[in-house]
Amino acid sequence: MKNSNAIILKEQHPNIYKAVMEISTEHSRYHVTKESDNLVIEYEGVARHVHSSYSVDYECEVIFGDHDDIDKYEKVIFLGVGLGHQVDYLVNHYKKKDIFLYEPNLEVFNAYLDTKDIPYKWVKGICVGPAEGGIVRFLETIVRNNNESVLIIELPTYKNIFREEVERFYSIFQKAVGEKRRNIHTNYAFQKKWIANSLINFCDVIDTPNFMDPSITMFKNKPVIIAASGPSITDEIDNLKKIKAEGLAYIFAVGSAITILMKHGVKPDATFSYDPGETQHLNHDILRENKITDIPLVFGSSVGTKVVNQYPGPKIHMVTTQDTTAFYYLNKNKAELMSDAPSIAVICLQLVSKLGCNPIVFAGQNLAYRDKKWYAEGQRKGYERLNQDNQAQNNIFTVTNVYGEEVSTTGSLLNFKQALEFVIARHKGPDYLNTTKYGAQIEGTTYVELDQIIEERLTVPVVDPDWYKKIPYESYGVDQIKEKNDIMFQAMPKFEQTVVDIQKGIKKLERLIKNNNMKQAEKSFKDLDDLFDQLKKNRIYNVYIVPMNRVHYEKLGSEIARAKAKSVDTAKAKMMLESYTKYINICKVDYMKLRPILFKFIKHLHNILGLLEKKQQARSQQA
Repeated sequence: MKNSNAIILKEQHPNIYKAVMEISTEHSRYHVTKESDNLVIEYEGVARHVHSSYSVDYECEVIFGDHDDIDKYEKVIFLGVGLGHQVDYLVNHYKKKDIFLYEPNLEVFNAYLDTKDIPYKWVKGICVGPAEGGIVRFLETIVRNNNESVLIIELPTYKNIFREEVERFYSIFQKAVGEKRRNIHTNYAFQKKWIANSLINFCDVIDTPNFMDPSITMFKNKPVIIAASGPSITDEIDNLKKIKAEGLAYIFAVGSAITILMKHGVKPDATFSYDPGETQHLNHDILRENKITDIPLVFGSSVGTKVVNQYPGPKIHMVTTQDTTAFYYLNKNKAELMSDAPSIAVICLQLVSKLGCNPIVFAGQNLAYRDKKWYAEGQRKGYERLNQDNQAQNNIFTVTNVYGEEVSTTGSLLNFKQALEFVIARHKGPDYLNTTKYGAQIEGTTYVELDQIIEERLTVPVVDPDWYKKIPYESYGVDQIKEKNDIMFQAMPKFEQTVVDIQKGIKKLERLIKNNNMKQAEKSFKDLDDLFDQLKKNRIYNVYIVPMNRVHYEKLGSEIARAKAKSVDTAKAKMMLESYTKYINICKVDYMKLRPILFKFIKHLHNILGLLEKKQQARSQQA
């Protein structure tokens, strides 16, 4: 290995450095030898050159000739490094790009390190070897942190030499891209609802107990069942009835599981909800219809507003990371917030892990199809359609179930599964037990049937039926909230005026660009940047408008940075102007929609703070 590579590789990629230093060819399927400016790989008695045996320069011209649109890409993944001739060609012939190297064979990569200096100023990531986990992390990082398209440049011979590795790479890449698109779709779909819901729910948040209070100790080493609505939940009804009747563990119903449990005569100790959608309150119809008022609702603060204001029983809140209202008014730090997650089961798991519950038991958490269904029978209207629609789609993956068999799942369910596994990996200590018959195997859990858990682990009553009455209220500073409310009210006209000034600046720029007065246009762009800096200091903008437009905000930053990287010309000016215009118009439209809600909220909050202060004083006296 060249010394320059060893120094940087050891510092930036220590695992790869260690693997190269400990390389052993004793059990390798491939035999790699260097031959001038080429490599020869022998596999199953057949020897193949990695690069063109005619001319590596000509090979590079052919490779890049197939990518005549390369200038539009900011990120390039080299699938197959070989001796890096194609990497050098990109560095020497094109403007700077972020390069990512994937080499499936460690011996080939070792030969590269012996021969060439890796262009570390360009290279932003390296992955070596066929291990699926490493490729997944490598690609998910590239896709997750990238708003532009990614170009994959494949070394032509690798389709024949490393056929399995190349196919696996493309399969993982497609899944990573699909996950990115699902996240973008989620942001587009929910970003405005998160903000509006948080505003409307805020008065309930400051007037209900806080389940994230660090002083809560009553759940320490207490068993909890996270009951989900997968098809296998109905297998456990008798066991759940026994657990409930004898108080052997807390039963927390997540999402629509409340309907299934109540229909089968199982009354959970709490129901959890956090989805910002407009129909989530329908999960509680069964409670309203039967006038059940003693099951507490644990709600995420950005949940659909009807969930909170129509719920018939006691309520306990968790402030979520999507709730910018509570973050601003209550001075919450990140440790006090519930991280957003793709499913309510993941939210519940985060909470019970922090509360110190043990063991944590999953029931009805199928995360895969069972008999062509992913929801249990007996759901409220609409869930049968979900069973049918998701089975019909093409977004089907294969996972291993608790019995070691392959089962089908969807991209969304796979996302839920990975999120659960991430939380489990971060919270070591509790025993995580999965009782879901025919469900997907969840890494970090042990599959044990629920009746065995009852016999061996749930042997004494532990549930306090009045537990929810003992969750503490947080004494929020009324004076502080009043002060921040006044600041927010004063920010409204300032935001409106800054938007007017920005639009005037855009009109001025349009005239300058039309007249090709680029010297004045460049000065006007600086003035426009100053106005945007002023906008960024406005509370309305950074608390509400930016979070409502997460995707557009990221896109604007990316487009402006890309435009500024080029020399000043009319095309650059038009590109930047178009980006600014689109973005400020979106911000203005969203503000006008939010304005009546915000105005009503500020006025209502001002009126109820006196009542809140009296309630806090009364609770202090009772304590």
